[in-house]
Amino acid sequence: MTAIKKVTWNSKFEINKYSLGLNFILALMAVQVFWGIPALAGTSTTWTAEYFSMGESGKVGAKPQYIQTTEEKESEGFIEWNSVLKDQTQTIVMTETVKMKGLQVIEQTLEQLQIGEMYKLKFESGSLYFETYKIKNATAKDIQEKYKLEESTKITSDGNFLMGPSTHLFFKTEWERLMKGESIKKEFGIFELQKLVSFGFKKESETDENLIIAMEPSNFFVSMFVKKILITLDKKTKKMLRYSGRTPARIQLNGKWEPFDSEIMYKF
Repeated sequence: MTAIKKVTWNSKFEINKYSLGLNFILALMAVQVFWGIPALAGTSTTWTAEYFSMGESGKVGAKPQYIQTTEEKESEGFIEWNSVLKDQTQTIVMTETVKMKGLQVIEQTLEQLQIGEMYKLKFESGSLYFETYKIKNATAKDIQEKYKLEESTKITSDGNFLMGPSTHLFFKTEWERLMKGESIKKEFGIFELQKLVSFGFKKESETDENLIIAMEPSNFFVSMFVKKILITLDKKTKKMLRYSGRTPARIQLNGKWEPFDSEIMYKF
């Protein structure tokens, strides 16, 4: 059994891990935040998201680097989501499953196949469990042959936290306050750090049709590693139209998988 570990902040290693974790996982919002009004009981809804390189989304003939397809189902008071992200060759580079009840994420699993890692989260009885696995053999059918547990953490929590999947409902719940320009702080789960980090959500600007929200870390130290994320919402439907910032996908540069900053356009 792997021992439960706590993240500390008193070494260069942990500072570097902190930076990498935020660069990667913060953008889980890019995968999930656009989900709009939950499907009706017993029904399912499917939509797509196109990941463009920064500055490319409005250009004629521009092709997305990645396309994500998400299916949402509602049953017995729970919402379940299944997402698949593919590159330009139609190769699957990431998968994700989520189970929620209202704003509360109950379970979440993400496989990042480009870097060979899987992240799991479970909230149960006032405790939040994070697990990080190395993908040993992506094609193996046996769980023990496919994954190796690298690290796990248990956090006491009252459940008042956000993950990417619950952020869209947070926008709907706090819509009036956001429209007024209030800054709202919420703890946000970071998979790679296996901890909760405080972020602020505030209106950046607006037009007659859209509301633009900025998401930034509340802590100054964290802000040194995290660029502002801009989220464009439709005022009428309160759905996600556009995301600009770090994403969970990677891009290959000089033979290495580097974090991918992207403009994501959503199609419902």
